[in-house]
Amino acid sequence: AVPAITFVLLAAVGLDLTAADFARVRRKATDVAAGLVAPLLLLPPVAVALIGMVRPAAATAAGLLLVAACPIGGMSNTYSYLARASTALSITLTAISSVAGKFFVSDRAEMVVASIELFVPSDAPSLATSSAI
Repeated sequence: AVPAITFVLLAAVGLDLTAADFARVRRKATDVAAGLVAPLLLLPPVAVALIGMVRPAAATAAGLLLVAACPIGGMSNTYSYLARASTALSITLTAISSVAGKFFVSDRAEMVVASIELFVPSDAPSLATSSAI
């Protein structure tokens, strides 16, 4: 049911957009660049800091770091639409980060594994050699 609801929400958001909306986004290249670079640079260190302060279980730390390393999610488009923000900008950021994620998530996953091992006890099995990741 969740994929169907997500599809309906995203279709409704997309049907409300026009070419003029994307033309405005094209004129604001700095907004697009900032929206793409800021999550890549800020979210992983914030996740590491939160893990350092809270000290969650290794699986929770792995999940938090993995989410921080992933591209921008599609549901943010619906939230942008509901908040009357720039939905075209949100969709542009989602599309570009999703395509870029295909090339960069594996590199960022290695960073995630290295970061997790900072918080896992030294007698625990190494995540880098685990077949689960």
